[in-house]
Amino acid sequence: MSVALLFFGYNVLPWIPLVIVTSLLLAAFGTGFGLALSSANVYFRDMTYLWSILVQAWFFSTPIVYAPSLVERELANYPTILRIYNDLPMTVIVRIYRNLMFDLRMPRLIDFGLFFGYTLVALLFGWWLFDRLEGRFAEEL
Repeated sequence: MSVALLFFGYNVLPWIPLVIVTSLLLAAFGTGFGLALSSANVYFRDMTYLWSILVQAWFFSTPIVYAPSLVERELANYPTILRIYNDLPMTVIVRIYRNLMFDLRMPRLIDFGLFFGYTLVALLFGWWLFDRLEGRFAEEL
C-alpha cells in the first residue's frame, strides 16, 4: 500500500515506523481475539457461525468504506453515542491508520493510548481464557 501511495504523491516514508508499530499492536490485538475465540469454539461449536455474523456487523460499524464525517454528522444530536462510537477499538485503529497514511500527520496520543489499552485487554483476556480452558481441549474434541 505504501508503494501505491508513494506512486500517487503521498510521502508516507516518515510515517512508516509508526505504521509498523501500529501493525504490531494490531497483530497482538488479533492474537488476543484469536486465543479467546479458539477457546470458545472448542466448547461452543456454533461460535463459527455467530462470529461470522458479528464480524460482518463489526465491519459495517467501522469507518472503513465510508468517511467518519458521515457518522459524526448523523450522530451530532447524540453526543454520548458518538463518543462511544469514536472510542470503539476498530474505529480507533482505522483512525490511526488514516492519520498516518492518508492525512500524513501524527495521530492523537489518546488514540495510541486507547489502542494500546484495547490490545492489552484483548491479549491478556485471550491468554487467560485459553490458559484456563486448554486443559480440557482434548476431552471436548
